[in-house]
Amino acid sequence: MSEIKVVMDPKKRKEYLDFYMKLLGIEVEEDPNCAYCPVSLTSTPEELKPAVAARQEQLKKILDSAKITTYDPRTSKYSPDMNKDATPQEVFTVDAGKVLSSRFFSGNNLLPSTGFGTEQGIALSSNRMAVILMDPAVRISRMLPSHAIYLQAANLDAQAERISQVFTMLKEYEPGAGICDKHPILLGFKGGHHVNLEAEIYNSFPELKYQYDGNVPIIDLHTTRKLNY
Repeated sequence: MSEIKVVMDPKKRKEYLDFYMKLLGIEVEEDPNCAYCPVSLTSTPEELKPAVAARQEQLKKILDSAKITTYDPRTSKYSPDMNKDATPQEVFTVDAGKVLSSRFFSGNNLLPSTGFGTEQGIALSSNRMAVILMDPAVRISRMLPSHAIYLQAANLDAQAERISQVFTMLKEYEPGAGICDKHPILLGFKGGHHVNLEAEIYNSFPELKYQYDGNVPIIDLHTTRKLNY
């Protein structure tokens, strides 16, 4: 069994987050029963928006069944489809604050570039419990950050109960960070013990373990505008 090196326990995590939020000029309280649900907005072609929105609604229902409230930037007042006047700094401050006030970070990774890279960067840097849903029929970037849990979700309706159980299980733990086999991992602390949360989830839900397949095609994206060069 591989040895786990604890880098950040819950006490150190609080100290780290206090410092991290000061760097961003943000002061919020973390809600352990809330999830920020990132979604591709600006970079999503019009013809794909209905499918992306449908996956988002399915995920929100799953989280609701696990008694986790959600924040959806797609329907917030700062959505680029509804508010074109907010400044980039204003949007960053609001959304970064929403990420930091939510213990969970969970979305569907469907496009070659997620469309929520900035939010994911904040989530992983601030030790959120990140759970990203992957469609095995869609190839995405191989640049997948560690200390996150990737679930293979071919049919959200059919797998909804099992995915909800993943979140229910994760709610039992306090998050932290560690190293295992030289790789950064998301740790869970409970009752004086710690575990590799990714390994725990995959052991309990083996059918949801994501497997990258480089032969699967990506989504074919189009644009109606040309760039000058």
